[in-house]
Amino acid sequence: MNNKIAIIGEGGGMRNAITAGFIVGTGLNPSDVDAYYGTSSAIGNGLYFATGQSDHALEMWVHKLTTTEVMDYKNAFRGRYMADIDHMVDNVCSSLDVEKLQHSKMKIVASVVKKQSGEIEYLELSDHNFRNVFKATCSIPYISRPIIIDENEYVDGGIGDNFVILKAYEDGYRNFIVLNNQPKIVGYTAEFAKAVVDKMSEKGMRNAMKLLIKNYETAWEFTQNPPEGVNIYQFVPTHSQTISKFERDPDKVKSIYLQGVGLGKLAEKEVAEFIQQAKMSQN
Repeated sequence: MNNKIAIIGEGGGMRNAITAGFIVGTGLNPSDVDAYYGTSSAIGNGLYFATGQSDHALEMWVHKLTTTEVMDYKNAFRGRYMADIDHMVDNVCSSLDVEKLQHSKMKIVASVVKKQSGEIEYLELSDHNFRNVFKATCSIPYISRPIIIDENEYVDGGIGDNFVILKAYEDGYRNFIVLNNQPKIVGYTAEFAKAVVDKMSEKGMRNAMKLLIKNYETAWEFTQNPPEGVNIYQFVPTHSQTISKFERDPDKVKSIYLQGVGLGKLAEKEVAEFIQQAKMSQN
């Protein structure tokens, strides 16, 4: 396993339209990748990549995720969750080829957080549980309902581990294609963490948020100074995106997606060479 390839998808809501475009632009072949580790919306990209359906990404991001059925800010004034996580995942997955997912050799792992304790878990997706795990890793606290799996309530893994490269490394992977949707966030500081944590009402959420800062900083340090024997290709946009995690404007989302496609095409040769070198080291 030491020389197998894993893609790492950073969480980031609608900002991951850029990484979806990047995957398409590079022409990445799912048969060349052994695992996909991600959080939140990055898992949607992973599912469509694993089934060889990355060309559906534009429809998913621009048409399926920007509707008021998925998120309606007015629901906050109606005493309801702003996001309908069930509609979102069912709509996103309506075009997914479940049979191809069943036969895919690619391992897909999502980070999730136990609502009560704040404990981070990493759940592997399969053809029979992918909808629930996808819902759980996307279920932003207070924005959408928690998801029950095996009698435990789970919420968005991004509030505990938003950048899951360390878990993939722990699982034995040594070649990584890292897909960040933003440059490193400088604002993740101890002061920032304390300010956020102090405002959180539930113990589990506070515990997870404390871990987030540590995990995020450690993951970035890992990518910049990888251990011996680790090879990393990292895609990082040069500028912070102009759209928010909850962007509702389909034109803005499409623009970010197409930007990713263009950047992917520019990186196509470099990514192909990275994969080829990893394959050679397996022989």
